[in-house]
Amino acid sequence: MQIKDVVTVTVAVNYVSELFEHEKISNLGLEEIEFDDRAGEWLVTVGFSRPWDYPQNS
Repeated sequence: MQIKDVVTVTVAVNYVSELFEHEKISNLGLEEIEFDDRAGEWLVTVGFSRPWDYPQNS
């Protein structure tokens, strides 16, 4: 992985964090990164959890 790849991942993770800020996501992290030769761009997949992904304790 080159430094450009790391910057791309950082931008993607920060974007998702800001986009879903109001949903109080957690466990945000990189799942996959792949370069699309035809499009000439990086495809970055990130995953995260939302509060309703976990059962509520009564």
